[in-house]
Amino acid sequence: MLAFTGAVTTVCLLMAIGGPVFAAKPDDATRKAAVEKAKQTRRIITSKYHGEVVSIDTGKRVISVSGKNVLVSGNKKSVKEVRNFSVPQTAEITKGNKVIPLNDLKAGDKIVVKYVGTVDSPDVKFILVAGSGK
Repeated sequence: MLAFTGAVTTVCLLMAIGGPVFAAKPDDATRKAAVEKAKQTRRIITSKYHGEVVSIDTGKRVISVSGKNVLVSGNKKSVKEVRNFSVPQTAEITKGNKVIPLNDLKAGDKIVVKYVGTVDSPDVKFILVAGSGK
């Protein structure tokens, strides 16, 4: 029994030490996929979009905002456009010091949308509404 235990221990040690040495190298497709994923990750930015609410679809939780995109990280430039933002349940909407529901937003409200993510796929985190919140 002792000889069997010793043999098993030896095999386990050889696998633990030698396993990484004999591991297969990734092929070109795997390497290219990893590089592409790294490029996508670097495109994640934090931004603010300053503008005026054009329309709100409370059922789909989507707002259209006419304004400027101001990049916080990455290139700092402003671009005027109308953007649609999907507002997740987790996004915090505030007016003054009060948290308000999405259906309290009105067309014409001046807002700042703070989001993270890629330019084509923003993940809204906060919406700040101009005003006192009264």
